[in-house]
Amino acid sequence: MSRHRLWCRNLQVIRDLPSGSVLPRVRARWPKTPAVPLVQPWKPWFALNDLTQVGPFPPLPSQPPDAYRLSLGKITETLRLDYEEFFDRKPDFSIYDPAVVLQLRKPWSEPKQMAGCKQTYVGIVKAMRSFCKKFLHDGRVECQVCDGRPYGCDLRVHWTCKGHVNWIGETSVMISAISLYTLKHCDDVDEDELAWRVHSHIIDVTEIRPCSLRNQLMNS
Repeated sequence: MSRHRLWCRNLQVIRDLPSGSVLPRVRARWPKTPAVPLVQPWKPWFALNDLTQVGPFPPLPSQPPDAYRLSLGKITETLRLDYEEFFDRKPDFSIYDPAVVLQLRKPWSEPKQMAGCKQTYVGIVKAMRSFCKKFLHDGRVECQVCDGRPYGCDLRVHWTCKGHVNWIGETSVMISAISLYTLKHCDDVDEDELAWRVHSHIIDVTEIRPCSLRNQLMNS
């Protein structure tokens, strides 16, 4: 009942009383207003009872990486370190297949196969490293390893070797090339060995400076 209606009803009661009557003191009792519940403070978003309100979680991987992806990741990291630390340490030859093939393709008119097995491949790389360390001063190698599938292989490495020499009358030397690596699955390997290894390594030389060094390499 509103205050106005209650006041009108009391006024009518007073009018109906006989004259000279003493009115008792009556304290009006107004209707109680229902209590408004207090707003509970925000709980942490990670509370267990609020997980359903956060939204869908990203799905978990359906399955762990297979042997190919594990081998590809290991070979990618190994090649990056082998190129960048070419003058500091020996390469890691455990990523290569026993029948690995090394081929020089560009800028020669015809591809030249330099190696057809791991033993020959290792010997060529060691000879190149010894030659560069002996005649190339302040040598360094910069590289970029990327996906080789758009180029018909598994890995593509763009590398540049720079340094200084004195025996050809020039002080600055730069060789830039692209290496294409193709992997092959290996059977009967131990658990700690790579199931996929480098089976083919093709080198396309893109630039050689100075021209005198280019002519010597092309004619050799």
